[in-house]
Amino acid sequence: MVTSHQPPRSNDLFGRKVGAGYRIDSHIGDGGMGAVYGASSTLISGHRAAVKVMAAEFTNNGDLIQRFLEEAKLSASIDDPNVIDFWGADTFEDGRLYILMPLIAGRSLESLCREMGPMPIELTASILLQICSGLDAVHAIPIVHRDMNTSNVLISQRRGLRDHATILDFGIAKL
Repeated sequence: MVTSHQPPRSNDLFGRKVGAGYRIDSHIGDGGMGAVYGASSTLISGHRAAVKVMAAEFTNNGDLIQRFLEEAKLSASIDDPNVIDFWGADTFEDGRLYILMPLIAGRSLESLCREMGPMPIELTASILLQICSGLDAVHAIPIVHRDMNTSNVLISQRRGLRDHATILDFGIAKL
């Protein structure tokens, strides 16, 4: 996921229902194939989801549709605490595809590195071990991420860790 300060490609999704009881309510960022939105559960107060939506201009491009669906398929096959969970995929009535996943409150490893500068060795080792653990699970499928970088690792407070690493964005991954 690429966070940006640009206006969303489309705000016509605000208020739309997705998945099992989520409603899109915010724009998080734009990426190469579309945008990521935030959604709130209509049933469980405080439960949030991230919705990765393919840009409308790509809905007639069979190769890009296949790539987007491949991301959903690959993401669904990974079960590891250091890899983003996959909740489902579907289409809007206009043909735009979307992937539903948990919205994790955190920041990219890229922004953490920019903010902190050189990190303490203990923190660096902890984050690297988590990334390696996640990649080990990914490679066991076998999947190659092909876009591992600091902007595709989210650091959050989860699972009892102050600095929990989660690998994101399998948009160009390959079996």
